[in-house]
Amino acid sequence: MRILLVSQMYPGPADPDLGVFVRGLEEQLVARGHEVERAVLDRRGVSKVKYLRLARATRAASRRFKPDVVYAHFLVPTGLIGALAGRAPLVVTAHGRDVRNVGWLPGIGAATRFVARRAAAIIAVSDYLRRLRAARRRDADVRRRRATALTARGQAGDRAHGCAPLRPDP
Repeated sequence: MRILLVSQMYPGPADPDLGVFVRGLEEQLVARGHEVERAVLDRRGVSKVKYLRLARATRAASRRFKPDVVYAHFLVPTGLIGALAGRAPLVVTAHGRDVRNVGWLPGIGAATRFVARRAAAIIAVSDYLRRLRAARRRDADVRRRRATALTARGQAGDRAHGCAPLRPDP
């Protein structure tokens, strides 16, 4: 299988300890016979422009490599970058802050919902994160149902827009 690995954390010459777990995962995928192409950031710091560069590199790798699946670490930003890079199925790992940050910054919730809807699978690295994601999904579903009910009665207008729940786990 051809896998495009997208990560904002990968060991590089200046930061050999950055995202060593991502490299370990890549090594295991290769050991199982998969072909892996990387679109990664391999150093700390730099400005937020690094995400634009990563998005461009991911899009270029997707076009050139034509992956069977895109595997991204973190829901946002790399899950979003992977989701926008092409049409290959998306698998995303939720590590912690990306789940807890939903609602912290404007737009993060919408981006996370988009990634969750686009993802073929979401991997939570702990049971705590799985339960937190499920609770947030239920909260979003309750808001969506409430907004839909209000709209059906003609009282909410466009409030139902943008309240889509995170997709249930398979």
